Amino acid sequence: MILQARVKLHPAQRAFLKSEALYRGFVGGIGSGKSWAGAYDLLRRSQPGHLYMVAAPTYPMLRDATLRSFLERARELHLLESFRSGDMVARLSTGAEVLFRSADDPEPLIAMGRVVGQIAREPAGSNGFGFDPVMWIPEFGQ
Repeated sequence: MILQARVKLHPAQRAFLKSEALYRGFVGGIGSGKSWAGAYDLLRRSQPGHLYMVAAPTYPMLRDATLRSFLERARELHLLESFRSGDMVARLSTGAEVLFRSADDPEPLIAMGRVVGQIAREPAGSNGFGFDPVMWIPEFGQ
């Protein structure tokens, strides 16, 4: 089943959704469409069997904006298989799972990792976030 909907996007939302950067961010005020764009983007890009995490600075923000918007989009697109409120995990019909976490309790968010890359001599690329323009990661070709 293919679902289609016509939505008028703000230019910042359009740029965010078009970006192919590995790490991206969307910054804006209350009502700017961050939660909508983030939820739609995750649902659109989620891969079968993969695990994802959505985090918000506070639990009330997670509950009242981020999670609400995600569940609304997932239901609209018929992608929500289940949501377990006890452990804040959504399972999508694709088999992907999404964990919802708050920075109020940072312990579940702490992780260590390593990215091997090269520092570029000058910035290149656009629509990225953070160090994207100055770091080249050969494995990802960006």
